[in-house]
Amino acid sequence: MASVKVEDEEKLLLYITLKREEMIKLATNTGFTSDETIKCSQDLDLLLNKYQRIKVLTKKRKNFRQFMRCCNRQVKMNTFC
Repeated sequence: MASVKVEDEEKLLLYITLKREEMIKLATNTGFTSDETIKCSQDLDLLLNKYQRIKVLTKKRKNFRQFMRCCNRQVKMNTFC
């Protein structure tokens, strides 16, 4: 699995912020239920879902690395006992 760079996360957060601002402007100008606002909202949802997946994967990887370090310590301790 390819890891996600911090720069990519930051870029994604920027896209999310810009899309949110665009959606607010559209909603103000064309209405909350206009086709343009709804499409923009759906695009924002996709970006947010992508960001959430990145965060979950990052946390899982971190937890797995911690688990492996713990297991390696246990193996080393047991071989010398």
